[in-house]
Amino acid sequence: MKKRLIILIPCFHDGGVETWVKSIFEYNKTFDLVLVIHGEVSMDVSFAKDVIKVKNFLEVFRAFKKLKLSKSDVVFSSLTPSNIYGLLLKFFFRYKHIVGVQVTLMKLEWESYLKFAIRKLIYKVFHFLSDRVYVASSGLKKEISKKVSKKIKVFWNPVINNSFLKEPKIPINQREKIILAVGRLEAQKDFELLIKSIYELKKITNEDFQLLIVGNGSLKKKLSCLVKNFNLESDIKFIPFSENIFDYYLKAKVFVLSSIYEGFGNVLAEALFSNCYCISYDINHGPKDILDNGRFGVLLKERDSKILSKEIRKGLLYEQPFYVNEHHMIQFGEKFTSEKYLEKMEKDINEMINN
Repeated sequence: MKKRLIILIPCFHDGGVETWVKSIFEYNKTFDLVLVIHGEVSMDVSFAKDVIKVKNFLEVFRAFKKLKLSKSDVVFSSLTPSNIYGLLLKFFFRYKHIVGVQVTLMKLEWESYLKFAIRKLIYKVFHFLSDRVYVASSGLKKEISKKVSKKIKVFWNPVINNSFLKEPKIPINQREKIILAVGRLEAQKDFELLIKSIYELKKITNEDFQLLIVGNGSLKKKLSCLVKNFNLESDIKFIPFSENIFDYYLKAKVFVLSSIYEGFGNVLAEALFSNCYCISYDINHGPKDILDNGRFGVLLKERDSKILSKEIRKGLLYEQPFYVNEHHMIQFGEKFTSEKYLEKMEKDINEMINN
């Protein structure tokens, strides 16, 4: 008999967490999966056995009561509102609770000290009250607790499956000169820096290329104006987010992650295993794990548009994969598959329930 697993999440649209949940459970044969979503839904959720849409905490309570949750059930929540709901309701229903942490706990530039202190305290509480904390990178684990903790487990986000990892890709020397960036059009992603780097790139190369920025967000108008001001309309295109995102990865030659921070950086891993030449800033925390400390891609320290433009130029001229050994790459990539995540998760849940 399959174990029942309830995923509690604030919304289901085109964000990294939603993509992460879908990539884990789309091929799931291990759990009876129930999605409880207290917000907007705009992505396909047919991979779940049941989907319960609610609006607020009271409706989540009613949904959990209807599900008749018990000590043998596991609730996996992600993102702060859902994590808080999950912990509060645990006192009523006594289920096992896994908190998913995807975002850095470091202070952000635009964040007040008070807001930062509250956010950090909340995650300390999550650690104390939950049965498990699943973090997306080794750096996040250190942020939550300096001490060794059996509760905190590092689970790299699964972004591919085994069949995709092993199927042939278009060689990098046969790809179009496309530079790709994927993410929400928000300050965190720092697409402004990337656009400035393309302006600098035009000064140092006569190569024909195009930057595709795939994503939706509140800064679309501002970023479009910046492109126009630099006279780059023919070089940079904005494309709405698509669930067929791998169509873009498999065409692109260079992928750039320009984010100021990430909890993991799903898009970087997706690009890497699509055979792109990957460039990322060495930010908290995922890129260092994904690129294996620079073995499989470029990790930049200094946030400078001229330096970035030179690295992009190198990528456009590259005629072979960044990595040397394809077998090592596939071995490494298996750690990022849905199959490996589910296998590791089932083992941990069995241990958690039986103890």
